[in-house]
Amino acid sequence: MFYFSATAWFCGIFAWHRHILDKPTEPKMKFSKTIVFFSAVIFFSYSLSSCRKEGGSPPGTPAPVYDSSETAKVVTISEKEHRIFIRPKVGDTYRYHIFQHSVSTENGSAPDQPPMHQSASADNSIYIRETVRAIRADSSVDMTVKFDSVSVKLTQDTMKIELSSSRTADRNDPRFATFAAFLGEDIGIIITKFGDIKEVYGTSNIITKILKPYPDSIKIKQGEAIKNQINARIGQYILETLMHYPDVPLAKDSTQRTEYEENIPIAASVTFPMQVTIKQILTGFEERGDKTLAAFSTSSVARPVRSVIEEGPVKATLSNCTMSTKEEIRVEDASGMLVYRNVFEDKIYTLTLESAQAVGKSITTEENAKSNTKVELLK
Repeated sequence: MFYFSATAWFCGIFAWHRHILDKPTEPKMKFSKTIVFFSAVIFFSYSLSSCRKEGGSPPGTPAPVYDSSETAKVVTISEKEHRIFIRPKVGDTYRYHIFQHSVSTENGSAPDQPPMHQSASADNSIYIRETVRAIRADSSVDMTVKFDSVSVKLTQDTMKIELSSSRTADRNDPRFATFAAFLGEDIGIIITKFGDIKEVYGTSNIITKILKPYPDSIKIKQGEAIKNQINARIGQYILETLMHYPDVPLAKDSTQRTEYEENIPIAASVTFPMQVTIKQILTGFEERGDKTLAAFSTSSVARPVRSVIEEGPVKATLSNCTMSTKEEIRVEDASGMLVYRNVFEDKIYTLTLESAQAVGKSITTEENAKSNTKVELLK
């Protein structure tokens, strides 16, 4: 197949701005952005989980803590050394709803093939429960995480898939296997007071369930890689419910800014060096109910450092490339726990591949993708 789809990749790559604005003072767990999946089951689950939207709520689901339609009371905090970090109490429980919607269109052309047009949309709704198990001597937080329910929906041209953990038949569907394995399990997460993940543990039951249908040869050869992959995927979900804090005082209009260069994949095995600029501002404090919230606004932009990459006989040219993210966040000032996150992501590009062995012939892919992620703490 000549065409390269980046739909599943798009929704995850903008995780830059969430947790790298400041170098943490304590080690954090590393997650690879490029994951090689060993089976179609896990690949399917990842494609769905990368693009999520608000879905049907389980019966009795409480309302969100944050209501953007309500007018908040502005709060002034004059403390010069005011700091925000993760500091919940043992026994506290936080239930989050993560939902996301993405749409993408892709057009392409290749020698001796008809023009290609593909459109896709993906929707997903996940309910996660986090309970504080212990506060360690180094101030890191040990939490139990449980996936309460999941629903996923994928539409790509004429293909439509809709699965939900509320239906027994769907839970037994092989395409839903990874999510089904997550459900109801007590997963351990250790996070630093700055909001970085140090460790994911207690996933052996999940790994066993996922590997059950596969022969021993796969389990022996791929077991450790699959464990790391699943732990990384769980970690990415948890990161959606966390805020990373710098180890500096934070007051109204405090601004954190970082710039760096990174090779970012555009299509299958095609990466381009990008200049990434991230800016985050604490826009102020507000009072809602009995809580004081800190409001953050974040923007991220990636621009190609080079538009042409040549490796051997193949030349890749990137044009019309726009990659940006805008995010609004509310966190509880007292505990540092996330209350609300709303993220909008956009990506547009044109990729042209040429080969010296086929002069005058090229493969072109144009993609336009948008995503909206919302994370809400429930009452």
